[in-house]
Amino acid sequence: MNFKGAIELINSYQHSIKMDVAKINEHYFLSTAGTGFDAHVAWKFSTASTRGFLTYAKITLQELFKYKIKKYTLEINDQIIEVHALAVTIANSNQYGNNAYVSPQSKLDDGFLRLIIIKAFPIYYAPLMIFRLFNKSLLKSKFVDTYKLKKIVMTSPTEHIQLDGKPLTIKQKLNIKVIPHCLHIIGNIQ
Repeated sequence: MNFKGAIELINSYQHSIKMDVAKINEHYFLSTAGTGFDAHVAWKFSTASTRGFLTYAKITLQELFKYKIKKYTLEINDQIIEVHALAVTIANSNQYGNNAYVSPQSKLDDGFLRLIIIKAFPIYYAPLMIFRLFNKSLLKSKFVDTYKLKKIVMTSPTEHIQLDGKPLTIKQKLNIKVIPHCLHIIGNIQ
């Protein structure tokens, strides 16, 4: 949307949309947060000399073959689950950005988060996994588990996470929850 379109939308405002916000410890995010490979890429991207989708793609391809799978401890509905994963992403919205759909079923106003666990996969599956990320079928992969939830406690082996694509250092015990309908916005949630 251009500037003029934004002003027209504001001027035609009749009622706000109530959007969910998610929280990890004392930090808030609107779209996605993750630990693992997505956080690793966000950290690498933050120090890159160029910006944009091509830089993200280059870093992703360079690092995918070097990244080591990590062990996470998750507490979901009073159950402790240990997983070895490439990435553990909490999604409030359906994509990382650039039409990379990590959680196609996520909605910004449904009062839930989605936990997406991308497990280790054979390297020859990488092209298919990337294709699935961009055609909204990632969750159909046998290497992906998903949970719909309102809160989770996660112990991460690293202090590096990403919040809405921005790198952040945080303690390894992550208390994550959704705060339903707390942000009033003018616009269209789709």
